[in-house]
Amino acid sequence: MKKESFAGSDRRKHVRIVKALPLELSLLSKEYRAVSKNIGKGGVLLELEAPEEVILSNLRSKECKMGLSMNLPGCSLKIKAEAEPVWTDDKGVMVGVRFAKIADDAKGELASYIAEMELKHGIKSVLAEIARMDESEFDENTSIRDDLGIDSLMAMEILVAVEKTYNIKTDEAKMFDVVTVGDMIELIKEYLDKK
Repeated sequence: MKKESFAGSDRRKHVRIVKALPLELSLLSKEYRAVSKNIGKGGVLLELEAPEEVILSNLRSKECKMGLSMNLPGCSLKIKAEAEPVWTDDKGVMVGVRFAKIADDAKGELASYIAEMELKHGIKSVLAEIARMDESEFDENTSIRDDLGIDSLMAMEILVAVEKTYNIKTDEAKMFDVVTVGDMIELIKEYLDKK
């Protein structure tokens, strides 16, 4: 299976979503449902359930256009785009598609969503490494001190790692106001917004 990359500046910039994102797909005047756990500014990775042979042959030809519609969690705007297949797996269950047309407001909403998901993943990754835990063992409501066992020395390690990762300078005193993983994400988001 040869995977062709997305074109331009959107190449390989995607985020992995923990919960599958439902998508509506229109192809050959029919409506289909798909899910995606990988989404990027340039396209999505679709997971189709038992696609019909006529759909598979159209997807493999890479000459078809399809309509995509998706609701991103926490976003008010329904993202609609015209897309085209870039690659499929051997069974046609996994299909990489690139956005051929997407409205500017939808593109902005998508970029904001991806940036937020990348930040959440980045902060959780730093916390997981220092707490010696797997990211799947905690969420945004998890207490940094009580549940992750982060002490003051580890908190300083986190700040150094976050400052290095995001090229920001933080106020160490603000770290004492951080109670949950979500608080940490919001604090770093504030610093990034000022950058």
